[in-house]
Amino acid sequence: MIRVDRSAVDPPASLVDDDGPGKRELRRAIQHYQRRDAGTFKFKTYKGADVLRALESLFHGKCAYCEHRYASGAPADIEHYRPKGEVKGDTTHPGYWWLAAEWSNLLPSCIDCNRSRYHERVEGVPEFDDGETPGDVLLGKGSEFPIAGARAVCPADDCDAEDPLLIDPTRTNPSNHLSWKMHKNNHFATPLWKDEEQQLDKYGLASIEVFGLNRRALMEDRARIFLEVNSRGKTLARRVVRAASATGRALEEELEDIMDDLCTLRALAEPDQPFSWAAGQALEELLADISETLTAALR
Repeated sequence: MIRVDRSAVDPPASLVDDDGPGKRELRRAIQHYQRRDAGTFKFKTYKGADVLRALESLFHGKCAYCEHRYASGAPADIEHYRPKGEVKGDTTHPGYWWLAAEWSNLLPSCIDCNRSRYHERVEGVPEFDDGETPGDVLLGKGSEFPIAGARAVCPADDCDAEDPLLIDPTRTNPSNHLSWKMHKNNHFATPLWKDEEQQLDKYGLASIEVFGLNRRALMEDRARIFLEVNSRGKTLARRVVRAASATGRALEEELEDIMDDLCTLRALAEPDQPFSWAAGQALEELLADISETLTAALR
């Protein structure tokens, strides 16, 4: 998960135009929910082609939560950050229906982050494996929306007072709440939750558990990124050490190769790449190690 600036893409006209389909749909929904016996209202505008194009452009065709790039056969769900139809665990809440076509409430999500599904239990990962419970575990956001404040229940309420526990990367910098680490024993890359006192960060923890960011497939994909960075990094480290003692044309050649290696590594951490934040953290750790190696070589 990486920070994304929503202002980088123009809001879809279908949602924001005063007399566009989104605003017209909202007016119908308001009338619908004024009825005491109002049932579910079927929202459609948020599924518009211009909405999907805007989200794909903003997130480079990746899931907003796990950074998985969609396969051609598995297009994105258009996900409501605040769920539109119901809130899991609160049977009296009608859902945040008034935000169903609100641009700031929409995110692209892969199926597994967005939908509640059972996933294989992963041994040694806390939210999967408590050492006692057998079987698979239910993960995926669905209609979950845990908060720490007072919940908004109608359009007049202040959503900003809710203090949502789930990270929305267009509102919050995920790096303030999550980090990635390579586990040596099983070669899985997993997010860690942290705060300034190194206690469990409630936002990171909730996001990991609800979105299922420690699903086996995700950990294996992130692990491959770490391994690729480390593999290329070993070559880069050897070049740096050789360059420290080279002169003339030999030094020029080493420096050219070092720049090529750095460009290749940095490309893995570009925002349009899958799991770019994990790659960026792995690269940051690699460069710190190389700096130490070079300092030692020059002593």
